[in-house]
Amino acid sequence: MTSRKRLKLLLGIALLLILGLSVYLALDRDRVRQTFQNLVFRFEPGFELEEFERILVIAPHTDDEVLGTGGAIQRHLAHGARVVVVILTNGDGQYRRLFPSTKASINLGYTRQNESLAALAHLGLPRENVIFLGYPDRGLSDLWNSYWDCERLYTSRYTNADRSPYSDSFTPEAPYRGLSVVADLMKIIAEEQPQLIYLPHPNDLHPDHQAAWAFTVYALERLGLETELFTYIIHRERWPEPQGLRLAELLFPPPSLFALDTGWIRVDLEPEERQRKLEAIQQFHSQTKFIEDYLVSFARANELFGLVPSLRVSSALEFQEPEAEESPEASPLTSYLDPPRHGASDIRSVTLERDGEGLAISVEFFSGPLRSDEIRVHLKPLGTEAEQTFTFLEKGGKLYLNNMELLDGRVSFAREKSAFSLTVPLELLGRPSWLILGVEIARREKSLERSAYRLVLLE
Repeated sequence: MTSRKRLKLLLGIALLLILGLSVYLALDRDRVRQTFQNLVFRFEPGFELEEFERILVIAPHTDDEVLGTGGAIQRHLAHGARVVVVILTNGDGQYRRLFPSTKASINLGYTRQNESLAALAHLGLPRENVIFLGYPDRGLSDLWNSYWDCERLYTSRYTNADRSPYSDSFTPEAPYRGLSVVADLMKIIAEEQPQLIYLPHPNDLHPDHQAAWAFTVYALERLGLETELFTYIIHRERWPEPQGLRLAELLFPPPSLFALDTGWIRVDLEPEERQRKLEAIQQFHSQTKFIEDYLVSFARANELFGLVPSLRVSSALEFQEPEAEESPEASPLTSYLDPPRHGASDIRSVTLERDGEGLAISVEFFSGPLRSDEIRVHLKPLGTEAEQTFTFLEKGGKLYLNNMELLDGRVSFAREKSAFSLTVPLELLGRPSWLILGVEIARREKSLERSAYRLVLLE
């Protein structure tokens, strides 16, 4: 090809690119985006909600129950199902003033309770079917990880209380520790015997949402109950996108979660169901005056639910960050941050291996944590008599178990620049049938990065 012909070819390609860009800019970008999502993503076959007669909705905060399941609640009620909503915290940490008083935070908690009651009543749910537990806002992950069965209770940074200060909590003056949350959920689940539970997705970005998933699954396993679990997403970076009122548009999973092992289903809503959900969202006046565009983004043509499978380990199982070239089966323990930072202690993968009488856990990082950072491995065994928790913490070349230096020679660990490994004998864990696993990086007691909590069967 001569230089003149090559130049003409390059000019022709450039003109085509300019023409294509001009056409794109002239089109409705939102429609282009939605068409693209339809092409690259396929939902799982839908479920018939009418087949479920007893429904439980688990919400970490007031408003999550409507944002995630406001349409489904209407559909279940319309078919005569019993729906009970359980709200773990009253959202009293959302006071938007500098240094709010304890009284102001508690008053906000009651205000947000009343907003939930008004919103759910608008959907047709009676007051007696709403249960408030009264646990600390932005403290659920601490109850799961650090205040499990302790004598020293967790103290809310907002209400300055270590027990529920709310008069209508399910357990009066509920103590702020993990086993109290488990006990409340077990009582409610045992009483309601739900066929379907809506709960947060384990890869939701909010720590309270992650912990709400873990507490619910733990309670179910302790009871030995099998029920359908539909997870919903509220918090992911730059999602829903675009924000604002878009009643006629579909809601797709966050693109950063496409590569997970979650099976996504959609429940299409009738126009009147969408409108009623929007009106219910607008009952949360304390929140809409600040983030209305974000909240109304959840009033769409459908609701979105994820089916999260239990994981099984017989030899080795790897949980990685989703990469563009990876298969959809990878990455069930994708990291807490979105998107992966690929630096500064970001978790790249967690590998769990059953090796004879031991459990080997390996963590790789895109960039290794500082030597002063803490690497924490949280294990909650199930299928044993005791409700125990095991938090292994590596810091400064030493290993600690539940805040006590561990000198047990059966436990081994190694820390390298961009990797960490831990081997624990199953006997130490009580030879569990199941466990819930999570990995966390912390600096000066502040969490920097965490994997999702996941339920794992040890075969």
